[in-house]
Amino acid sequence: MTSIFVDTNVLIDIVRPVPGRFFQWAAVRLSELAPHAPFVVNAVVAAELSCQFDTAEDLERALPGALWSREAIAFVTGQAHRRHRERSGRHERTLPDFLIGAHARIGGHRLLTRDGFRYRTYFPDLDLICPETHP
Repeated sequence: MTSIFVDTNVLIDIVRPVPGRFFQWAAVRLSELAPHAPFVVNAVVAAELSCQFDTAEDLERALPGALWSREAIAFVTGQAHRRHRERSGRHERTLPDFLIGAHARIGGHRLLTRDGFRYRTYFPDLDLICPETHP
């Protein structure tokens, strides 16, 4: 059974849905895939996701405990990055995407993401589950 690495954007679509965007797609994919393969989320994804919350407790309540292992460093890192983005106005996400793609590839995971183009470009052998491949 191949595990499925869940990209940050899929989790953000669930915890902070935007009407008319990807909530429906993300919710359907997660519910379809959950019985068939374990989900994987690393500290990079946890750090990116933590920017959506004010406290570590809010983050803990938003996601089921079985989905990912909690690492305190991830929340602290995400909050520092959040403050940086608020001050600088920059929303750089390239490096985290490369770390996520590399983790998925090296770990032999499939990648659940809505950003298929970026991952397909730089990790062409990665098995992607994205809106283009799984509408």
